[in-house]
Amino acid sequence: MQHMLAGVFSTIVVAFACATCAYAASGDRAAGKADIEAIRQLEEERNQAIVHGDAALLERMTSDDYTFVTVRGEMLSKVEIVKNFSSSAAKYQSRTISDLNIRV
Repeated sequence: MQHMLAGVFSTIVVAFACATCAYAASGDRAAGKADIEAIRQLEEERNQAIVHGDAALLERMTSDDYTFVTVRGEMLSKVEIVKNFSSSAAKYQSRTISDLNIRV
């Protein structure tokens, strides 16, 4: 009888552990989706700053070590990019984000 109770108890512990892991994993996926959506929103805000030439917002949203390679193969630093938007040397009438793949 005692051996059978130990087996039942072990089964309950394993079932509880599995349920806990499944619940935690579903929470991680929900948090991951929220993080992905937050990053997508930030990228859209950055895109709008580019379209509207908002150099101050680009300054705040861009990492100091950020670099960008133009379609002509020129590599620009954050300082150069912000300077181009501040001086209106860089202008966009429209800009669409495509093929954005966010992994968290």
